[in-house]
Amino acid sequence: INSAIDRALSSVGTFTGADRAYIFSFRNGDTRADNTHEWCAEGIEPQIDHLKGILIDEQLPWFSNHIRNREVFHVANVEALPHDALLERKHFEEQNIQSLIVVPMETKARLLGFLGFDAVNRWRNWSEEDRTILQFFAQTLSHVIERKNVEEALRESEAFLQTLIAAIPTPVFYKDRNGNYLGFNKAFETFFGKKRELIIGKSVFEINPPELAEIYRAKDEELFNTGGTQRYESQWKNVHGELGDFIFNKAVFTDSKGTITGLIGILTDITDRKRAEAALFESEEKFRLISEQSLMSILIVQDDKIKYANQAYFTMTGYTWEEIMN
Repeated sequence: INSAIDRALSSVGTFTGADRAYIFSFRNGDTRADNTHEWCAEGIEPQIDHLKGILIDEQLPWFSNHIRNREVFHVANVEALPHDALLERKHFEEQNIQSLIVVPMETKARLLGFLGFDAVNRWRNWSEEDRTILQFFAQTLSHVIERKNVEEALRESEAFLQTLIAAIPTPVFYKDRNGNYLGFNKAFETFFGKKRELIIGKSVFEINPPELAEIYRAKDEELFNTGGTQRYESQWKNVHGELGDFIFNKAVFTDSKGTITGLIGILTDITDRKRAEAALFESEEKFRLISEQSLMSILIVQDDKIKYANQAYFTMTGYTWEEIMN
């Protein structure tokens, strides 16, 4: 069960761009909390060895009150914590935490502990999407930890990742270190228009036009070599053979030893935005050509500022562009 939790923590932490992800479990009648699992991004100092046997109600009372009330604890800026949270601020600053979000791990019967993400390198205001993912993850892990059967716990952990990916409405995929598809969500399958068994285990060259496959493979190798995350714009051909513009957001995932074992990616369709931008540019260009050929003077003022004047205006008034701007 521990290795399954570690893998899931690594995957979710990497996907959401956290610097540190962790689980604390309660013991001694819920009076003490131990950091039992931790994942850290590259270059982030682990804290798990220093966070054992914390008297949660005494050492972190303000934080404890939120968790025991089954509330999400979200701090965008640790420095801005209120006076009532001086103990919490000291505790977080000792770990170089700038922002964090923590949710309780619970079953119907009891509170098991809590699950959190830290931002160490910068301030971060965690989004509603991050909050939803974390709560869903915490709920799933709570059920997994509650069960004692290791095999069943492993299956539930893996099922959680599949459910999490399947629930995302935009195409999501993940590949192994060789760039072969390990899996994807329903949105990806629908967009691609091929059955799951026809894509699993295949490379980009086997299921994409060669000119696009070259781009995807080069970007995958770049990410595998550098690690971390990657964002770029490219095109993708859908089931109807139509090219669309997409933003590719990708991140590597690692095993328990920190070795990169694959990547996960999400596609955001920006085709309509690109078309709108092109249409706007074309419209502006048409206006410019017409206005420059017009014998009628045209002056555009917006928010008490001159935005445009055509040549007929300058000819009629005798002003220059520098003069009207001043």
